[in-house]
Amino acid sequence: MTDAILTRIVDRQPKVARLWRYAVTSVVAIAVSEATLLVVYGSGLLHASAAAAVASLPAPSRPTS
Repeated sequence: MTDAILTRIVDRQPKVARLWRYAVTSVVAIAVSEATLLVVYGSGLLHASAAAAVASLPAPSRPTS
């Protein structure tokens, strides 16, 4: 699919747009979690179980004003 076709589909279908945003943010969250796991376990700071627990912790939220 080209970008123009995808843009038209997303513009016409609000549900598709929400699904697309959810999918993209899910991929980003998984990538960050996996990178954290690899860094913490790969550096030898923690064993696999503890590194997995650290990788699954939510990121701190920023205060909104």
